[in-house]
Amino acid sequence: MDQMVGVLQHEPDRALLALTVLPDEERMEVLHEFNRTTTAYPKDALIHELFEQQVERTPEAVAVQYEGERQTYAALNAKANQLAHWLLGHGAGRGQCVAIVAPRGIPMLLAQLATLKAGGTYVPVDPAFPQERRLFMLQDCRAKVVLSGDAAVEAEDAPEAGHDVQWLDLGHALEAVANLSADNPRSAESRVCRGGVRDVHLGLDRPAQGRDGAAPGDQPAGHSQRVCGADG
Repeated sequence: MDQMVGVLQHEPDRALLALTVLPDEERMEVLHEFNRTTTAYPKDALIHELFEQQVERTPEAVAVQYEGERQTYAALNAKANQLAHWLLGHGAGRGQCVAIVAPRGIPMLLAQLATLKAGGTYVPVDPAFPQERRLFMLQDCRAKVVLSGDAAVEAEDAPEAGHDVQWLDLGHALEAVANLSADNPRSAESRVCRGGVRDVHLGLDRPAQGRDGAAPGDQPAGHSQRVCGADG
């Protein structure tokens, strides 16, 4: 305020928008110091591995909350692990695409975590898409497993998707996998390859563009990229 009074006293013709409300020191703090959000994290760890590390640090802290439902890190991790073991037992491991046809919510998050833990690639398919679009995505990514959070969509798409595609209703998934291990899966995809190289599998929700419905320039779902560390 003192700065504004001084400006008005000595420069009465100065435009209001040109006035500097904050002192230089405070302005520097607000614009720069408060925005220093860069955080160091292990660059050789995968997303689900970082999540598992957080589980060890704060197992009873709330990890996610959605529409009144809460899950702690420990509970979310245990349920995702059970689902991951089911996926591994049904061939949805390394290099395999798992389609997730579900609205946003905790079940969808569980499905994503489980797929990553199993070493697969998750392909999100919006249930609101037209059936033609949904079926195109399922066929294009060659998904052998579909985690469904929409019973109506499952009833409509399952017969068209083919008999070799396994569907698991996320609403009953936890009951179906309750007898499986809640321990973190130790698949090949959870380890760094020799020389600092690891396979990163891509699951893409590709918007339909062009005559063939595929977006140009996208990496085909299920393919892998070789990502090298500083030593590779």
